[in-house]
Amino acid sequence: MSSAKGDKSSLKYNQEVANNNENENNQTRPTTAIADPQSKWLPAHTDFVAGINTVETCMELVDLFAEGSVNLVIADFGNILLMPKLQAKLKVFKGFSLLKENNLTDLPCAVVACYMDTLQPRIPALAVASGSAVFLFKSLRPYYKFVLPQLDIAQVERDVWLKAREGNIDIQAMHDVLSDLHRGGTTTLTHRSLMFLQISNNNEAHQFVEHYKNMELKQQSCITCMKKLNKNSADEDALNCLVIGTEDQHIYIIESEAFTILATMNCPATPSFLDVSGVYDVEFRILAACRNGYIYLFRRGSPQPRNAIYLNSIAVGLERFGKNIIVGCMDSSLHCYTTK
Repeated sequence: MSSAKGDKSSLKYNQEVANNNENENNQTRPTTAIADPQSKWLPAHTDFVAGINTVETCMELVDLFAEGSVNLVIADFGNILLMPKLQAKLKVFKGFSLLKENNLTDLPCAVVACYMDTLQPRIPALAVASGSAVFLFKSLRPYYKFVLPQLDIAQVERDVWLKAREGNIDIQAMHDVLSDLHRGGTTTLTHRSLMFLQISNNNEAHQFVEHYKNMELKQQSCITCMKKLNKNSADEDALNCLVIGTEDQHIYIIESEAFTILATMNCPATPSFLDVSGVYDVEFRILAACRNGYIYLFRRGSPQPRNAIYLNSIAVGLERFGKNIIVGCMDSSLHCYTTK
């Protein structure tokens, strides 16, 4: 009698385990989603275990091999829980399969597919904005690295580190001069000086100065957003320029063949999102949604914005539809403006 009960219990337990395993497999298996008849969207594919962390500006759909089929390109941040260990990768998918991946040296902020030459067939390159550089990939291989120009450094800060190299200034005097310069608010200190000011221990500060005093003092900005602009034709596969927004409130237009700066625009605040239309050699417009809650309009030949739109909240997305500007804001509102 007890043997029969044991067999039944064992059978029941095995059945529960099998059901649980089946449920887990169903949840983690890549699936073709069933369309909701009430939804306006058509879901094509769902993968619950893809493990991809990214944002909208780091995704691109493009025909990378001129085959007539579209590839999904994603700049993946990796597992952010493992920071500061960097796992950022550029991933290219063909269908639902991972075709190729490349390691990235810094967290990306934008990915753009652009045409850098006039060769046939028309195969685009991939531009990945990461830190202070744009990394170009051709045929999924690293091709070129464009670095933002150096920023001006205050002469007072240069003199402080020069005296430190010569041994003509002590740690406390360095701290006082750099701290006064930082509190003044008119000068942006280099990353090295800011790190030095954060050190409270005198011995650690001395070791820091000894380690860095003989190295060249540099100041570079970071890229915050990136788009592409047609160079000399409105054709879909025409040569492109890269339009880059930076942390130091500049917008650069970069020629993609020789990688020279064609134009520099001064933004009243740091741009978060860009939208570009037109042709560089003829006429173009650049919309920049900035962190101060404004959208600025730039035109060809003008380094300063022509018009500005004030938003009640910070923009979280910017799209242009014909002559209309659609803006999503942090307060869950959606605004529509016209460029007329």
